[in-house]
Amino acid sequence: AIVTGPVYSDFSFDGSEGEQAAFKTLEDLSVSQSTLNFVVAFNLLVVFLRSVMLVSGLSPNFNLLLAVIGGALGNLAFFCIMFGIMFSGFAFFAHFSFGPAYAEMTTVFLSFLDCFIMMTGKANFFALNKGDIFMAPIFYFSFF
Repeated sequence: AIVTGPVYSDFSFDGSEGEQAAFKTLEDLSVSQSTLNFVVAFNLLVVFLRSVMLVSGLSPNFNLLLAVIGGALGNLAFFCIMFGIMFSGFAFFAHFSFGPAYAEMTTVFLSFLDCFIMMTGKANFFALNKGDIFMAPIFYFSFF
């Protein structure tokens, strides 16, 4: 079954057995769709990597670029990990500080999204300040 929660596992139709069969068919279809999405995503990844390999063989400059990125892979990975930790910390800080009073941060996902939008240049200090007058300056000026 797709959904394993207790509310959904005890779900029953009030209608005929035809409705139950239709629901089972739709459930099987959604499992097939999920599997197909995974296969298509993996296929696109293979096609992308293969095209990068072919282009690197055609152009010596591109091959040099790939060699430089390969040499810096450890540093890039460390940067991505540290960026993810810092960004997650700020997003959770924003969610717990401004979530109840600021509609754009009521869920963790919306907090991540709004922090990303802030990172791209949209300033929302006054909206944050309405949410929590004491934490808004600390968050805003440390984030920017």
